[in-house]
Amino acid sequence: MDQDTAKHLLAEGGLLLIEDAPQGLEFGIDCHAWRVGPRFRGVKMIPPGFHFVFYSSVSKEGQAGPRVSLCHVFKRQEVLVKRWNPIEEDLIDEVVDDDKCQRIRNDIQNLDRFLGAYPFEDFRKWTSLTQHVTENLMKSVEPVNKRICSVLQYETARFISKREAQAASSDGAGSEEPATEAQRTDDAGLPDLKPLPDTVPRFSPFPKRNFPEGSTAKEISQYSMDRSFVLESMSQALGAGDSLLGELQLAFVFAILGHVYESFEHWRKLVEVFATCDSAMRTNPGLFKDFIKALHFQLLDLPDDFFLDITVKNNFFAVTLQRFFAAIEEDSLALDKSLVSRATAFKEYLAEKFDWEFEDDDAPVVVEL
Repeated sequence: MDQDTAKHLLAEGGLLLIEDAPQGLEFGIDCHAWRVGPRFRGVKMIPPGFHFVFYSSVSKEGQAGPRVSLCHVFKRQEVLVKRWNPIEEDLIDEVVDDDKCQRIRNDIQNLDRFLGAYPFEDFRKWTSLTQHVTENLMKSVEPVNKRICSVLQYETARFISKREAQAASSDGAGSEEPATEAQRTDDAGLPDLKPLPDTVPRFSPFPKRNFPEGSTAKEISQYSMDRSFVLESMSQALGAGDSLLGELQLAFVFAILGHVYESFEHWRKLVEVFATCDSAMRTNPGLFKDFIKALHFQLLDLPDDFFLDITVKNNFFAVTLQRFFAAIEEDSLALDKSLVSRATAFKEYLAEKFDWEFEDDDAPVVVEL
C-alpha cells in the first residue's frame, strides 16, 4: 500500500479504540487475530461495512479464556470506543459524544503509532464470506446484549422461578404459582439449566412442520424429500429474498470465528435445507447459484483439518451435497444452465480438493430438523 492510499484510509476509515487493553490479550477483527502488545490501543483504517470483533483474556500461563465477539457496521470515519474491565475481563462500551469523537479524529496522527492497521490482505476474503449480511439482519440475529460468547451462560431453576414470580407479580396475575424446584429438574434430578435469553443468537426458527397445513399423505411424503416449503417459509419470515443466505453466513462466522457450537449446528441445518429444495431450484436459480458461491468461500476458510479422518459416508457435508448434486443432475434439462454449470464446477472442485466421491447408488437420506 502506498503512502497516499494509507493516509486516505487513515482519514476516512473507521477507528476502533480499545482503552486499557492488557498485554497478551487475544484480539481479532474479521479474518485476522493478534496477541496484543503493551502499546496496543485499537485498529485504524477499518473499511465501512459489517465487521466481526473477537477477543479472549489470557492467563499468566498463556492460556486463552472463552472467546467473546461482537458485530458492528462501521460508517465512514466512525469512532467506536471500548474499555477493558479487568474485573469482568471484558470490553465494555465507553460513552463518547460527537465532540470527543471529533477530538479523537483530530488527534489521529498522535494515536497512529498505537493502532494496528486493518488487515486489508484479508478484506476480499471477508467480503466474500459476508456478502449477504445487512445491518438489519445483523441487528435481528445478534444477542440482545450484543455479546456473542463461545460458552453459553445458563441460569438455574431458582433464578427462573424468581423471575417468573416477579413477572407474575408485576402483571397482577397471581393466579399461577411459579414452578417449584422439583418441576425445574430433569428425570435424573439434575437442575434444568437454560441459556440466558439475552445471550443467545436469535437465528430464525425452523418450521415445526415440513409441509403446509392440510397436506395429504402423499404431499407430506413429497415435502419430506423436497424442503422448498421450509426454505420459502423461513425466507418470507425474514423479508428480503437473500436474507436466509445472510443468516447462513452469519451462522458460519459465529461458529468459525466466534467458536460458538450452537451456531455451527444452525449453519449445518441451513445447508441441509438449501441442498434439498428441488422445486425452488427451478423457480429461483439465482438464489442457489449464490448458495454455491457462499459455500465455496466458506470451505476456503475452514481449518485444514476440518474434514480430517472423516469418511464421505460419515460426513454430513458430503452426504448433503451428494443429494444436492444428484438432484441437479437428474433435473438438469429443466434447470437454469448457469446453475447446472456452477454446481458441476463446484462438485469437481470438492472431489479434487477433498478426494470425495459423489457417485453413489444409495438413496438419499432425509435428516429431520
